[in-house]
Amino acid sequence: MTNLNEFNKVFADLQTAFPLDQKAFEDGAKAVASFGERFAAVGYETASKSNEITVRATQESIANLRVVSVVRDEPTAYVTAFADFAQTQMELAVRVAEQLGAVAQQAQTRAVELATEAGEAVSQKAAVNVNVAAKPAKAARRKAA
Repeated sequence: MTNLNEFNKVFADLQTAFPLDQKAFEDGAKAVASFGERFAAVGYETASKSNEITVRATQESIANLRVVSVVRDEPTAYVTAFADFAQTQMELAVRVAEQLGAVAQQAQTRAVELATEAGEAVSQKAAVNVNVAAKPAKAARRKAA
């Protein structure tokens, strides 16, 4: 391989021995884009549901504040109102945490399903590509021998 022509011939032989399938690259890019789109949809849906939960909780908290801020006739009524407010806010916090936890769990489950599905698709495609690529490589090896 002392001259440039021999060097070029080696690379030309490699290209014919291991041809690149442009369609396979395009299909791969489309598959990755599709996975990204579906994975992003899980994120958008999760964000939307979480937002709805927090908006409802905020509205309920404001309503609770309105109740506690009403003028009372007796000083002890303020203590009772504040205790009731604290109780309802604690119940609200527990409910919101449970709802957000359920949304997160659904998102996690869907993300794992998508990742598993993508992994299986990649494994199947890789097996097919290895078999397809092995045939010309074996032929080139026989030819070289």
